[in-house]
Amino acid sequence: MQQSQPIKIHKLVDNEFRTSIDSWLTPYFKQLSNGYLLRNVGVVVNANELYAFLPKNVDKNLVGNKEISKVIQLLVHFRRLTPSGDSSNKIDIIESNLFTVVDWLIEDFRQNGLYQRNDRRVSRQQTGRILWPKTIAHVQPWLQNGNPVYVEFIKMSHEDKEDVLSYMHGTVMQRVSEKFGKIFSNFKFTYHGRAWRMKDSEMLTSLYAYRRSVNNEHTKLLVKSLILFLRPDTSRRVLGITTEEFHNVWEKMISTVYQDQEDLYRYIAKDRWNIAIQNSPITGANDQIPDTLVKDGPHNSLRILDAKYYDFTSVINATRQHKKVVPLDWYSVVKQYFYDFSFDYSKANLLRGDNWFIFPAWKANYQDNNSSNLLRRIGDVRITLPNIPNDRVVQVGMIPVFSLIDAYLSGKKLFSNGSVLEFRTER
Repeated sequence: MQQSQPIKIHKLVDNEFRTSIDSWLTPYFKQLSNGYLLRNVGVVVNANELYAFLPKNVDKNLVGNKEISKVIQLLVHFRRLTPSGDSSNKIDIIESNLFTVVDWLIEDFRQNGLYQRNDRRVSRQQTGRILWPKTIAHVQPWLQNGNPVYVEFIKMSHEDKEDVLSYMHGTVMQRVSEKFGKIFSNFKFTYHGRAWRMKDSEMLTSLYAYRRSVNNEHTKLLVKSLILFLRPDTSRRVLGITTEEFHNVWEKMISTVYQDQEDLYRYIAKDRWNIAIQNSPITGANDQIPDTLVKDGPHNSLRILDAKYYDFTSVINATRQHKKVVPLDWYSVVKQYFYDFSFDYSKANLLRGDNWFIFPAWKANYQDNNSSNLLRRIGDVRITLPNIPNDRVVQVGMIPVFSLIDAYLSGKKLFSNGSVLEFRTER
């Protein structure tokens, strides 16, 4: 069987600048006057080149196949979470036709294994379901006290056998394993069945014939997927799944693993409009929409979290050039402050707790081997206001990107425990 050539892996970080790129990569970048800026998170494969577009702040030199696979799993999860036609809280996930086919083939293989033809066998045998009409018509019974006694039966049984479709399925799955397996949760398969040694064109001819004759719905889907994989116009295309909206993914992961409590939102003040324009009364209100509100049980206090998907590279570079640049604008800081100022702690029967901006980080940036903390405080931002205590600040912290992805995909929750935020698996 023909072996696939090894794939060369390129790793880039969202918002990374390149002076030049291959033309097929232009949909994933924003073109500038002096080059290109990456605007996606995801994975794309073209021929024997794989580009891993990693979340901001990740140290790409420490990323391997496991982390690349996690990015794919995460985006597939969000694709299934927000189906086509559902515009509420939708995160746009773009996937190529080839990705859809490969993803289906791998998931189907994990559930159903290699295709085997199910033959029906009708004969005199020890196993199977008795066919009484055929038994009575073709088997001579013994007579006992005038009654017929059958010691042999015609039965129907089913036997799984490999055939040419098994070979084509196995051939395709071995190719999928060799070329894409490492980035699809380390999928591995080697076909050891009968080698029919068919060219792709011959397999396509055979599959088209199968498609016209097969009746089983699952087998129809399998044949269709094998055709799509082998067709030259599909196999030459890019395999990819990407999103330009990873900021929404980051926000959703934070709110999910920290268990955002929407019932607390009613304690945040709204503005109230009551005006008249050209004798037309206009009334209404605007809701404040925080990312995550969490009740800290041990302290009976409120923790306010705001997920910030921000690239620190530009800030670090500007600081080294003695320029004064900060990560967030005035509007973002004031908005986070006002969540705290406008929350009715008395009515909610809660104490004032922490207020946080949470940025993505790669754990090697800060975490020592003896620490189990996921959230690491790196400082704070504060506004000096008259008659406002100086302890009213917004804490600034970082969470390792892939630790958060692992927690989110595995269903783990993060519970606040004083000043320490750690993993805890729900029972």
